[in-house]
Amino acid sequence: ELKARARIRNQDYIMHVEPLAGLIWVSRPEMTEEDIQIAKDKAIRFKGDMVLVDAEIMESTEDENSGTTFLFSKKGYTQLGIIHFRDDFLEYSLPMEPYLTEPRMKNGHLTLEEYYCF
Repeated sequence: ELKARARIRNQDYIMHVEPLAGLIWVSRPEMTEEDIQIAKDKAIRFKGDMVLVDAEIMESTEDENSGTTFLFSKKGYTQLGIIHFRDDFLEYSLPMEPYLTEPRMKNGHLTLEEYYCF
């Protein structure tokens, strides 16, 4: 949905994945600090059964404290990467592919190398 929104609205979006805080939230490059805080307050929060484990990205912008960011371009693509989740019994991977419109959850903890065959 975010990839389509970026293209339709002709705006870049940034998805922030913060495993330590259990948050995924979205911002835009032109947002003010106040707007960014409001966006972060509206984050998807992972706690309880489903846990946000980590994220991998090809061109890493990962910071141990702030997590990983994925750019969703107004041109309709995103950075290559994978977000990992875990529930009580299973692990899941959500590959972020540059040109596919909707990501699909995969069973298991797949690395970038495993999924994309580098």
